[in-house]
Amino acid sequence: MNLAGLVVPNDEKCHLNADAEYYAYKKFDYPSIGQINKVSQEKDIFIIFAVSGYESQYNELSRLLRNSVYAKLSNDSSNIVDIVREQYEKISSKVVLTDNSSKAVAIQYSSNCKDTSAQPTNTSECTEIRENDQVTFTLDIELKDCPDGKDKEVVEVKTLEDSLILEIELQCQCDCAKEANYTIPIETCSNNGSLACGVCNCFEGFRGEQCECSSGTDDGNDGSMEMKCKANVTDDELCSGHGNCKCGKCNCDKKWSGTYCQCDQSLCYENGGEICSGNGECPCNKCECDSGYEGTQCQCQNSEACKEE
Repeated sequence: MNLAGLVVPNDEKCHLNADAEYYAYKKFDYPSIGQINKVSQEKDIFIIFAVSGYESQYNELSRLLRNSVYAKLSNDSSNIVDIVREQYEKISSKVVLTDNSSKAVAIQYSSNCKDTSAQPTNTSECTEIRENDQVTFTLDIELKDCPDGKDKEVVEVKTLEDSLILEIELQCQCDCAKEANYTIPIETCSNNGSLACGVCNCFEGFRGEQCECSSGTDDGNDGSMEMKCKANVTDDELCSGHGNCKCGKCNCDKKWSGTYCQCDQSLCYENGGEICSGNGECPCNKCECDSGYEGTQCQCQNSEACKEE
């Protein structure tokens, strides 16, 4: 709303004459609440609305403006010194952190103020601070977005009296990723992919940690390959928990065998000797003896006495 036809926005400057009177009232519109907030924070100004009337209006205005307060002024203004003293004591006993971070950076403050036995809570304000009191704030800084062409963000964190400049390096992309050539095949990736930041980026039609697996006629997702390493779709573990699944096939751990690593070859050993005593094979949990040998471990050569042992 523009009053008296003033359409020129306020320029956020004082325009005071030698008698401290505002003289640009016929040129500029009134400053907005947003403009007052902006200037008061930039200049570290604390505003006191010391007036004798319009209490509800000024209370509401001070609620909308940071670092401002309403105080009722006596008719003869005799309490102005008391008002300033009281507000100064309140200001000096309170620490409030603010910052000028952009939308790309989010800063979360936390502190336990003076109660060192308490867990820190999310707050940027501590009250009832006295001289020589120490208050610690923790800042969690999160990168929300990567601004184009910027690798650094400068943020000022400040109170009414002090300020701290943070130079934040924006890690939007690893250096190795910037330098990577995603089109050159490399032996580490089975010549079926390129290497960037120690990780293989497989070409189309290949997958696996080292791009060693061909997609073939599968739909190309890891789930279809993993299902081939389960004896039943309800199994929780791949390869019965005794091997790893590569390219849809189980590579079994030592002493385990079978399509799904379900066979325990240790059942075909006796006293740490050879598998099936060297006289047979152990296809799955049980020895199959060569011709002329018998026994659970193929340890008997057609001898009833041996089998009875």
